[in-house]
Amino acid sequence: MRYLIVTCSKQINLLIEAIRKHDEKSIITLVSFVQVEKPSELGVDEVLTGRESLRNIDYRKIDVAVVWDCIDSEAYELGKQFRLAGIPMIIGFTESLETRISRECGFDAVISFKHYIDCSIGTLLGFDTWIEIPVKEFINTHIKAYRVYKRARLGITLEEILDATRDCSGIIYVYDKTGKYTTTLTYRLEEGSLIVVVAPTEKALSTCIDRLNKLFTLAERAYASLEARRPFGGCE
Repeated sequence: MRYLIVTCSKQINLLIEAIRKHDEKSIITLVSFVQVEKPSELGVDEVLTGRESLRNIDYRKIDVAVVWDCIDSEAYELGKQFRLAGIPMIIGFTESLETRISRECGFDAVISFKHYIDCSIGTLLGFDTWIEIPVKEFINTHIKAYRVYKRARLGITLEEILDATRDCSGIIYVYDKTGKYTTTLTYRLEEGSLIVVVAPTEKALSTCIDRLNKLFTLAERAYASLEARRPFGGCE
């Protein structure tokens, strides 16, 4: 995954650490609107300074853009700019930007620092991997979430997901890329879809996850088989 982080704050370590935790092989380009101390120690692949440096970035190679701690007016403009550039996922972390207008400004999601927790960034940036969500208030509830990205190409439907997890003692929730809960059985997973598994025990949760992973594996094998039979050049 390739990330573009635009920050108006020097306090960027928390975000970078969270991305690395959930995606060790990620490539991170940091554009800072303020002077960054010891940029070589941040653990990013590239550090650029100033708004003008955004002109030198090939947005076609960016999978996720993150706007970190910028004032509302700056965040609005960046969100719109990144959306027009065609970046698939755009996320904002800010103190005051309201989530209800996030999509109007180009964002797929906006998170307030007041509600910022590790599992929040995990479910947003942890693509194609299971992220545990601790729910301390309900000790008998176990939750994991999965943000779909590359596996969207497999065309897995909600009906297939429910069939695979039948009788596993867990509840499966599927949200489309806009965050809307869906019950349409023919709905196919797309880039940004979110699968949430809720179970009463760790064993039940593990059973549900294992079955879904098996579904993904079987779908990937079928996809690979079809691709192998496709004529050279990708033509039918």
